[in-house]
Amino acid sequence: RRTAVLAVSRSGRKEAVRAVLAMLKNEPAADVRQEALRRLTAFDTPEIIDFLAREALTSPQISVRNMSRWYVARFDPGKRLKQYSAMYARSSDPAFSAGLIDLIGRLETRDAFDFLTRTLLTGPDERIRLAVVDAMGHSGVLDAIELLEPFVGLQDLMSYTAIVSIGRIAVRHERDDVFIRFLELPEKENEILIQNVL
Repeated sequence: RRTAVLAVSRSGRKEAVRAVLAMLKNEPAADVRQEALRRLTAFDTPEIIDFLAREALTSPQISVRNMSRWYVARFDPGKRLKQYSAMYARSSDPAFSAGLIDLIGRLETRDAFDFLTRTLLTGPDERIRLAVVDAMGHSGVLDAIELLEPFVGLQDLMSYTAIVSIGRIAVRHERDDVFIRFLELPEKENEILIQNVL
């Protein structure tokens, strides 16, 4: 089966790529999937980004998930955001949607941050809002701090996630004033910041 993946992908035709993707839908062997990942990254198409993102979030094999994350990161951030946001719009699975939110946050672009902001304001699901609060910490955008501060002191997990995200951004931008402001928070919030960020 690995030989089939190699032969089909070498042709370079879109039909060949689609054939490999179709074959992989029911392929249980991790080594075959890993070979496919290596070969498919040569093709810059939305279908490949879609496939890699799905593998990164849903594959039962850790090696395949990790490899998929590494390979999909090679694609242009703008193209990834376009594909991730389209996948998010189609998704009805909160767990999968939360995974896409994480991938979007790790793009570290302003457009990705704007998508997260819109999702935070409109997301109806608590799990999604939690995922956005976490993803904002990876986005690296300083403006996220103002959006995240209202979540501090709310439900424990949400508050914890907001504090860690704020801390990540403050460290990246060397914003000591943010940490000084947090010293005025209750002891519990300060402890979270110190243990997880500083």
